[in-house]
Order: sequence, then structure tokens, then C-alpha cells
Amino acid sequence: MANALCISKGRHRTYPFWPEPLTSRHDWEAEALRCEGIQLQSSALPRHHRHQHSGIHHTLQSAVPVAPETADPSSTQPLHTHDDTTVSVSSSESHVSDAAVPLETVKKQLVLEEISRSGEMGGSTYDDMDELLTSVSPELVDEFSSDFFANRGRTVLHDSRRWRVLDTWVGDPPVYYRSLVLKACPSYAQTEVLVSPGGDTNIMKVQHDKLCQPAHRALCLAFALQAMSQKHMHSAAASSLQNPISVHDTPALRPSTELAIAVIGAGACALPMALHHHFPQATVDAVDIDAEALDLAQCHFGAEEDAHLLMHHDDGVKFLTRPGVASKFDIIMVDVAAPDPAGDPGTLNSIPAQFLSDHFVVEGLQRRLRPGGVAAMNVLGGMPAMKQAVASLSPHFQHLHALCTPEASILFGRAPLASKTDSTSVRTALWRVTAAAAAIKTLSVLCDELLSEQLEQWAVNDAFHDMLKSEFGYGWFSAQDILKL
Repeated sequence: MANALCISKGRHRTYPFWPEPLTSRHDWEAEALRCEGIQLQSSALPRHHRHQHSGIHHTLQSAVPVAPETADPSSTQPLHTHDDTTVSVSSSESHVSDAAVPLETVKKQLVLEEISRSGEMGGSTYDDMDELLTSVSPELVDEFSSDFFANRGRTVLHDSRRWRVLDTWVGDPPVYYRSLVLKACPSYAQTEVLVSPGGDTNIMKVQHDKLCQPAHRALCLAFALQAMSQKHMHSAAASSLQNPISVHDTPALRPSTELAIAVIGAGACALPMALHHHFPQATVDAVDIDAEALDLAQCHFGAEEDAHLLMHHDDGVKFLTRPGVASKFDIIMVDVAAPDPAGDPGTLNSIPAQFLSDHFVVEGLQRRLRPGGVAAMNVLGGMPAMKQAVASLSPHFQHLHALCTPEASILFGRAPLASKTDSTSVRTALWRVTAAAAAIKTLSVLCDELLSEQLEQWAVNDAFHDMLKSEFGYGWFSAQDILKL
């Protein structure tokens, strides 16, 4: 059967440059929100998912890649198909024109993109490489495209009006992920966990010992900051910042086993469950305003309540600012997001305004933290959003630092210590949080890539760190640094 991916005439053709949208129907829908040239046929979509975007009606010709409207959302069949496909340039909303791009061209574009990503273009342009591919046998191109789809795919486990739960496999041997995706923003995974096959059964087992999402790993540095404040980590090692970081250079640090932790914006509870796994004696309050997300956490993400993990269907601001509640937290993690009206369609790239209000910062963070406690906020929206967050928190937090990486930006605010021995030095703070995280075995697991690939290099290489800060806006910043940018 010949299928057709419909691309509007006069628009850029997204499909050759990003192969991932061809992986599944979900990926194609996600790309359609970002590229108005991609059209989705409304009759092929569930009724609740039909919509208008930028004044262009989206149409998708049959089954590319399509989950039929009558399909069981819990089916374990992958969404993508391997039928012969043509990509068509549509000159109207009602039909597909004869100006179809054949499947063979799409396959060659997959090869070109793979060559480009490998860095082996050697200065050649796409047109140069495209010409070279004419001498490659069709069998080799077919083999590559078959491998591409064989080594990646998605399965829909749950499909409701608001949420979709996906299992994704990548690579050979495959690595499996499970994600919770807001259908209005399908390119953004609200929650993601590693899963593994359950032996002889078809049930995938959720792994809670590791974190998949960079923002979650970075938020966990709050434990290092909190441990530093409690242990007054101003050791002699801090005076030799140029020495390589080593666990043995740092006094043993262990967060209290009776920490009180709040996670605001818990979603399907990947972060709360990981914290519960590694700090079983800590009390973790997982809060989310979406009841269905919390239900899915228990149905598909292995979340279970007990005496140390409590799940709250509640507004995060109200949960922390409720009058008469006097309980305190050692760590408060805020991981909330909202669409930016000025940003790309279908993306979550800003912090809801109520989480930057004086009311929340004072009553929800400052008042609810114990001495030396840490508030950690996932800041979406790049440096402009970070400046806004710093401006909101800096009047109320003397000790404020930001971690900005290509994958995540986190703002840390620490409540004052009971003692007067404190330091606001950016260099000292960077060295100490890196050394503390490396010294705490649990954090070295939770933050492994962040520590080994970024923080440890920054802490021992002033020039490298300063270059990243000045040229790319990546690094460890004080509040004053951020506001000067």
C-alpha cells in the first residue's frame, strides 16, 4: 500500500532533515505542531485531537505513521509502519498533488542525515553527498533505512484526551524508555524512566535507581548543597581549587536519612520514586495538580505510596503556602512548566507566573525551608527566564546560584545557616558542590553524567569555565553574574 506524508507546497520539507519524525505517528504529530508544512488528515485522528494551527488545516494521508482510531491504546504494536511511502507536496487542503516525493528519496535523506550527524561530511554539502549517493546501490540504502526503523520505535500504552504514555526503544541491543507526554506539547516528556523487559513476560519493569532526564539529575544537586550547609564544608581542600576533584579529597558527606523533601510538579513521579529508592528513610511529598498524571504514575510508572512517599493531588502553590501549616522541608524541588505564548507551538518553555510571585517565594519557599535547606527550581526558557527567576528570588535568598547547561538550567536558593560561617564565593561554591556530590555515593549515581562530563571539568579549569560562561551562557553562576548578563 502506498502511503503519503503530506507537506504543504511552498513550505520547507521537514522530513529529510530530521529522521525522527518518521519513527512513529506520535513523532509525526509532534513535528506537525512545530512545522506548519506538515499536514495531518483530521479523519485519521481521534476526534479530540483535531485542531487548527497557524490557520492551516492539518491532513495526513492514510496510515503514515498512523495508529487507527479504532486501535486499542494499550496495544503493544509499534506505531510506525514499513509500507512503501511517498511524501507529497500538497497544493491544497483537500487533496494530495502528483508532485510526490518517492520513498527512495526519503531513504537517501536518512542516509545523508546520518552522515551529517557523524561529522563525516568533510565539508561537502547535502547536494554533493546526494549526488554521490546516486552511485550507491539501492540495496545498501534499503538496508540502512531498514536498520534505522529496526533500531527505534514506540509503543502506545495509554492514550487519553490529555496524556499519552509511550514505550520507546533505541539502539541494538535496545534501551527502553517509558515517557508521559502531554498531547498538547508532544515533543516534551513530562516524565521519563528507564524500563527493562521482565524476563519471560511482556511486562516492562520500571527502574527507579537512575534518572533519565537531565533536569532531574541537576535538581538532585540540592542534596549536595544541603549536606554542605549542614556539615559546614569549608575544608582545607577548598583552598586548592586547581587540584583534580577526588572523592578522597573531601570529608565524608551523607545527607541526613530523615530528610523532608517536597517535589512540586511530580507528574508521573519518576523523580520522587528515585529519591525514595536512594533515600528510603526520607519523607517525600510528591505534589501535582493533575490527578490523571498521578494515577498514571501508579498504573504505568511503578509509583507506590507508603509511610515515606506521599502523593498529593494539589496545586503546588497552595500546598506550600497553605495557612496554618508549619512543617518544614530540607529540600523543595520545583519542576513546573507552562507554554510560552511567544514561543514555538506545542512546547513548554516557561515557568508559571505564580511560582515566581513574592507570595510563593516568601510563604512557599523561604518560610517552609529549614535552616540551610535548599530550594531548587527547574527554569525553562533560557537565560531570559533565568534572569526573571533570579530577580524574583534574589530579594529573599542571600545564597542564590544557577547551574546552566545545554540540557537544563536550575536555580538553587539556600536558606541561611544557623551559624555565621558562610561563603558566597562562586568558585568556592562550584568546587564544594562538585566535591560534595562526588563524595555522596547516592548523588554520584543520580548525577553521574552531569558530574563526570561537566561539573568536575568546570571546577578544576577556570579558563574553560569562564569561556563557557562568557560565550555560551553555560556554567555555575551567582545571582549577580546572571543579572549582569
